[in-house]
Amino acid sequence: RHALASARNLKQVKAILDTAAAAELYARWQRLSDETVGHAHALRIDSLAKLGTMLKRMPKHVGGRRSKTGSKWGPVRLGDITRMPACF
Repeated sequence: RHALASARNLKQVKAILDTAAAAELYARWQRLSDETVGHAHALRIDSLAKLGTMLKRMPKHVGGRRSKTGSKWGPVRLGDITRMPACF
């Protein structure tokens, strides 16, 4: 939990999340105590929560890049796809 509290970027939190998930799985396979499994599970849930909080604060991607791809069309939307004729 100390490592999670001191994690400052997505990569660090993801590493803790992966380790906690592996520890939980290992504890279940080895049939360790419910307390041990619970600690690993709690750390995994806390890691997911911190990761979600960090991702919420990040800026969202705006979409297509016409200037980079040279496309005259904008980003494709779901409504565009449903109006396309069937190709098969």
